[in-house]
Amino acid sequence: MGARAARSADYEPEGVGDVRGFTGNGGAGFGGAGGAAGEGAGDETCGGESFDCSKALPRNILYGNIFPNMTNLVDVQSGIDIFYIDESCDKDFYAMTAIAIPFVRFTESGCQIVWNHYFESAQRLRKDMRLRYDLSTQKELKGSLLLSGHGNYKIRNQGFTKAQAVQIYKDLLSGLSFLPASSVISVVGTASTQLYGYKSLLAVLYALLQRMRRTCRTCQRVGMVFFDEGHNEYRKLYRQSQKYLPTGSNLGTWETGRRIKNLHLDNFVKDGNIKDSKQSSFIQFADLVSFAALLETRSKMDVLTQWQKQIQAGDLYLQIPSSVLNLQAARAQGHSQGILKLYGKHPQHKIV
Repeated sequence: MGARAARSADYEPEGVGDVRGFTGNGGAGFGGAGGAAGEGAGDETCGGESFDCSKALPRNILYGNIFPNMTNLVDVQSGIDIFYIDESCDKDFYAMTAIAIPFVRFTESGCQIVWNHYFESAQRLRKDMRLRYDLSTQKELKGSLLLSGHGNYKIRNQGFTKAQAVQIYKDLLSGLSFLPASSVISVVGTASTQLYGYKSLLAVLYALLQRMRRTCRTCQRVGMVFFDEGHNEYRKLYRQSQKYLPTGSNLGTWETGRRIKNLHLDNFVKDGNIKDSKQSSFIQFADLVSFAALLETRSKMDVLTQWQKQIQAGDLYLQIPSSVLNLQAARAQGHSQGILKLYGKHPQHKIV
């Protein structure tokens, strides 16, 4: 492997050319998407971004190449978001997090690619952690490994003590303040969680897709998805959700009088993308958040291990800036950190 290929995701992630090198003729392969449908649910907070970007595309080029089947252009007037998804699991619980990164924002004269702004912020965070703690920028961030002090995350292939690892983990989570408002959604379930015929981890993903759709619809944005490698079943469920995603209402019934309504992912690009997490800072951040959500749940259920209790691992999720959490995702449960929990007395079939 050459030196360039071996570089960390924090410097040159695989596939970044798909974003930074995007041109009017580079839309092939992104697929099509339909216009968003109404749900009649409550409002959500949408992050408003405005950045000066060096590249802009006329709307007709963007629509003609990326969304050839788009019939209602008003539905995508705000732009396109990329959702990076990863999970953390143990024998009791399954946690999954999606982080929405703005890709394109539309203007009167065309559109602007804003993804670079967030990628550069992610780079700065990793470089800052290297300067402060000697945290290697060449290592893939995995929450379970980092927190335990394993993985030799220190430069020159050394390890951190558990106390050092806890502080680094906290600083990484608090450093996510550069993310857009309401961009982080987390869902937690158990091995027995069931949702519309899906069980355990797939039920968690199902609920996550529901809320991703709702968020994009509310903010008038189209979504794209990147999953970590190793879960082809995610892509299968994502594809099925393009046509069929039954959803309940917090009001009990929809305007038709029925309890269930098909709110399929008509505002998402058709095919889900698979990306090696080693080559994606954003998927690694999703892993850190999902593991923190898992620990928060284990703490509430009083099933943390002894060493996890000693380091107060259940409080790690509190380090994430509240501004970046999608608190509306779990508003029906009244969860202040925005973690949707699909177990116990909490409803499993209702959408925000």
